[in-house]
Amino acid sequence: MISRLFPILLLCAPAFGFESFKDAMKVGKEYRKNGEYKKARVAFEAAARLGRTVYDRVYGQLDVGNTWLAEDKFEEARAAYTEAFKFPKASETQVRALIIIEIANSYMQEKRFAESAEHYRKALVLGPGGLRLTFARKELEKAERFAKENPSKQARADTTPSRAVGVPSPETPGPDSKPSLAPDRVVNVQSFKQLVKGGDWSAAIQAAIDFISKENGYEAGGTVLFPAGSYRIDRSIVVGGDPAHWGIRLLGYGATLIGGKQLDQQPLVEPEPEEKDKGVPMLVLKNPKGQEGASYTIEGLRFKREQKANGVGISVPWKEIPKNVTFRGLKIHDQKVGVHIKYAWQFSFQDCLFRSNEVGMLLQSHGNNVGIVNCVFRRQHLHGLIIGPDRGQWGSNGYHISGSIFESNKGYGIHLLSAAQVKISGNYFEGNGNGIGVFTPYGEVTIDTNFFWGSYGHGWMMNPYSDDGHVVLSGTKKVQLRNNNYAGATALFRRKERMNRWEYVPNPKGPEGVANDKVAKPAREPGYEYQERSSGIFIAGGLGAGMVFDTPPAVHHNALNKKLAAGSDTGLTYYQYDLLTNTFLRKSLITSSLPAESRTPANDRAAFTEKLQQAKSVDDRAWTQVKIGHTWLEENQFEKARQEYRQALKPVQPQNAHLRAAITIEIAKSFMKEKNFTAAASTYEDALRIGPGGGHLEFAKKEFARARKLAELQKKAEKETPQDE
Repeated sequence: MISRLFPILLLCAPAFGFESFKDAMKVGKEYRKNGEYKKARVAFEAAARLGRTVYDRVYGQLDVGNTWLAEDKFEEARAAYTEAFKFPKASETQVRALIIIEIANSYMQEKRFAESAEHYRKALVLGPGGLRLTFARKELEKAERFAKENPSKQARADTTPSRAVGVPSPETPGPDSKPSLAPDRVVNVQSFKQLVKGGDWSAAIQAAIDFISKENGYEAGGTVLFPAGSYRIDRSIVVGGDPAHWGIRLLGYGATLIGGKQLDQQPLVEPEPEEKDKGVPMLVLKNPKGQEGASYTIEGLRFKREQKANGVGISVPWKEIPKNVTFRGLKIHDQKVGVHIKYAWQFSFQDCLFRSNEVGMLLQSHGNNVGIVNCVFRRQHLHGLIIGPDRGQWGSNGYHISGSIFESNKGYGIHLLSAAQVKISGNYFEGNGNGIGVFTPYGEVTIDTNFFWGSYGHGWMMNPYSDDGHVVLSGTKKVQLRNNNYAGATALFRRKERMNRWEYVPNPKGPEGVANDKVAKPAREPGYEYQERSSGIFIAGGLGAGMVFDTPPAVHHNALNKKLAAGSDTGLTYYQYDLLTNTFLRKSLITSSLPAESRTPANDRAAFTEKLQQAKSVDDRAWTQVKIGHTWLEENQFEKARQEYRQALKPVQPQNAHLRAAITIEIAKSFMKEKNFTAAASTYEDALRIGPGGGHLEFAKKEFARARKLAELQKKAEKETPQDE
């Protein structure tokens, strides 16, 4: 019908006197506003003719269709929309996505919800940008919901010519037909349903992914489309088996992958050390052979498990690392580990939900440039997000966690075991065992502008320190907490009457400590003085240099640093104006929280020796041993200090070069302090031969040169000194 009107519209256009696209669009909008749709169509058709760019022409033509839609003439509207496909350059995916969205809108208004959902999915495959992408996602969810609620509204045969002009079709080639490549580079897993056996979709899904190959006309990826529905898989799905998988996109809004019971019984193929106890993954991402990076996008899919708390949702290996991967809009739950990444490089998580897993996400061993934005970690049985421990490396760099929610995780919302240069900002923590645990030895962690509210409230005691502290620090350094808001957390301390030493009183463990969904507080014994302190920040280990706190921390009685002057060493010193003396008085934020004990090397040595017995990892044992050596060095007991340093080296494996070099540098420092410059130079040379990384390398180079120069001067001075006869 609309085609018959075009000549008439073109004849009428000059009568309006339009000279430009903007002029015609302005007039058309005015007529449409007044309900004069026929005149509006004439103006919009003129705009489509006068537009200089493909977008101008398409927008004009879409408004022609919108005038029919305003009159509830749905077929005429879709015919007008479809005409836009014929414009030059309208084959661009972005342009076609805009047109298809309008077609989807028309089906939605006609209450043909199944067909509306189908077209929104087609648009999302093409990937419209900006606000249109967000709109299409929301409307797809709405259309799918309405389709379920109105089963009588079944999809009817599409009488519009949309498919003939390139709208993505759900029917894509199967593995045996070898047809020509579809213009939209879309492979629909439903096209391989003949491979489904006993309800197991794993062979069909793998075939759909493997169809993206050079043999079938692909060179750099395509889209694997999962229409809405459930897909049980009994075998792991692997992406990355073909060089053509570079840039592949798995798209499945409304689609659920279910890890079947048979999946949990499959053996792990060449399991890596970090995954032996995690179980079988549903999806494995590897780097395509011969390609730099992977550039994968995993979007919209839901991962769940028939047997809860088993296996892994998505796994990324240590080897064959797929760089540059985006995870968007995923829902992962009922796994032992939602996402387990052994090595991450340029990974982005956006708008993902992790719920009811044992651990939501485990970023283990090593990572660089990882962003976690606008995600939700809710009701994990252990921790929300774990970073570390690392495998023989010096940790991870460049994590940015922002705009996310960590709620009702029994352990830590975020548990940092080995990472440096981590920024945690603008997140919301509510009802976790603890909000954040910073146990990384590398430090350089910034926790800024977060909101912390309450604790889990069930006394689970997932760490040995507190169920109440929002942020727990232990064995770390260079941690800065700024501009955070802490609410609803206190810790109980006590001391014997007339004694100075305060001790932390833990809450009762486990379910026996539960009373009306709140932690049962311990009974207060006679002979003790009790004090409740804010535990926004809870110091469980030593205080290190470079720490900055935005609220006075509560300090555990076993915390290793008992030096009252720690405030001046940690950035906690501040100056307060005194009216009486007209001067600024130096004060510390943490003096009142620290035990009133004098610090001596012997006391520190005893504390470090006690901690050494509790250390579990090689790194912890080594560095605690080094700290024992430092206490001897304070007393100028140089050889005893070096004995401890050498003892620290024994458990460190040769491949852990960074740690071995760092300890060797400590030995060299002891020779420098003893003024044995020759031995110092030789030891620094040993450290450089081992090959330390980062700042250690530059330090060792400079100190080696200085020690060698001082050794030469020392020898020269000895030669020039007269000998006694």
